[in-house]
Amino acid sequence: QPPQMQQPQVQPPPPVVEPPLPPKTKQSDSVSRPVGYNPDAYTMANTADVYFAQLKQDSKVRKEAWLSGDRDKANEVFADDSVQKIKDGWRDNPYTKEKNIAEARAGIEQHQRMQARGDTAPKPSAKVSTGISYKEKLEQMKAKRR
Repeated sequence: QPPQMQQPQVQPPPPVVEPPLPPKTKQSDSVSRPVGYNPDAYTMANTADVYFAQLKQDSKVRKEAWLSGDRDKANEVFADDSVQKIKDGWRDNPYTKEKNIAEARAGIEQHQRMQARGDTAPKPSAKVSTGISYKEKLEQMKAKRR
């Protein structure tokens, strides 16, 4: 009898052992956040943040319009209502509203102080320079060349 080739028996791979999940550090982990989630990236603390949020939303809206084939809407800058709502929401935010009012009040008070000081203070005379007069130095250099 011809010797039959025996097929090697294929052993199943060993089970993959995964490390246990780390314990939850927060009390409320009901909403899973993506890795690297930074909540500060979504807060608006000043007008630069508002503009950046508007810019991101406008880019998103215009890209969707471009991909859908609406060329007119894709070429309109800051025309979408959602972009305007970001700016209006910034004004309506009670925390920033208080901050903006305080800044405006401080600016008005500073302006009033400057006006009051400007009316009563004597006019400053011509500035007196104690340092090198570069104009004179330049003229001296020109005179040496002649």
